[in-house]
Amino acid sequence: MIENQSLIRDYESYIKKKRLALLATLIIGLAAAVYSIGLGSIPMTLTDILQSFVNKADPMIQATVLNIRLPRLVAAVLVGAGLAAAGAVMQCVLQNPLASASTLGVSQGAAFGAAVGIVVFGGGVVNSATATSAITINNPHIVTLCAFVFGSFSTLVIMLIARWKKNVGPTGLVLAGVALSSLFAGGSTLLQYFTDDTKLGAIVFWTFGNLGSVNWQELAILAVVLLLSLLFFMFNRWNYNAMESGADTAKSLGVNTRSVTLISM
Repeated sequence: MIENQSLIRDYESYIKKKRLALLATLIIGLAAAVYSIGLGSIPMTLTDILQSFVNKADPMIQATVLNIRLPRLVAAVLVGAGLAAAGAVMQCVLQNPLASASTLGVSQGAAFGAAVGIVVFGGGVVNSATATSAITINNPHIVTLCAFVFGSFSTLVIMLIARWKKNVGPTGLVLAGVALSSLFAGGSTLLQYFTDDTKLGAIVFWTFGNLGSVNWQELAILAVVLLLSLLFFMFNRWNYNAMESGADTAKSLGVNTRSVTLISM
């Protein structure tokens, strides 16, 4: 009885610490968000930012906040949330604390796919011939599709290795991911070597990433996809908790580990 009470107290203390850490993270994130909106070529005070939301600020400041800086901020938050959730689920279903898009070769696979979309299908161009011209992706749909296909291929390879080589361990999966990363990086380098300067610039531009051209319509699509994914993850949270104890334990509790792993990945 005393031991059970001690376990309950330890669990309640653990939950309390988690909630405090979450609250502190939210406060720091909110402060950083407000501070980031005020940064830029047009400095803004907190008053300017708040007035922009109630239509009392200078028109130029209001347009800058609502149409440029705020969409970038929202995009960064949504993308960060998506990456965090994806990484947590990936580590759970693969039972590997080192699993992530970068260590398993998914990022390099997506980068190679984007390079294929740009070079082979002509998805990237430079706006003009001047040296200071901005680089744009003129066909983002084909580039995104190619990146998704090759990133998914890398994920599939890792899943097959984890399934067929059950004793491969976390280190083995990471080494397999490193091998895939090297393979895709070599392919990207080969494409960059044989392409012209225009497409080379587009590849580098896509690889670095950019939130500068995001708009509210694109954010709406991103938000819907993220919301549906998070709802799926929340719906399967108990399955993930069971899988944390091992595949055999999860199966004994009625979890279809193969289906959960495939859909989650």
